[in-house]
Amino acid sequence: MVANPLDSGGDTCHPASMDNRPAKLDQLRQIGWSLWNPIGLDDDWQADGPDEYDQYLLHVTEMSERGASACDAANYLLRIATEHMGLSHADPDAAAATASAIFAYVEGPRDSD
Repeated sequence: MVANPLDSGGDTCHPASMDNRPAKLDQLRQIGWSLWNPIGLDDDWQADGPDEYDQYLLHVTEMSERGASACDAANYLLRIATEHMGLSHADPDAAAATASAIFAYVEGPRDSD
């Protein structure tokens, strides 16, 4: 099982390597649910299980901060879908788009609210 490397206990995470710029879980969730969603949960995810993918999205955030490539992060998401979730098919384009969007979010400016 993949551990949540950035367990924040709330709606933001503040790892030391992020220059005190909080990564907002709501933004990461929006990216993950709109681009990745490997188990195909319905559009009512915000009510039914918004944290379903948190540990994986947070791990991709940490990968970005540690200098991994977006390709490495996409491969991580593919492994999660096929090995951890047991899916017979994972969408490499969705994993790549998700990793790229998270990397762009992590590297870009963010509000501190």
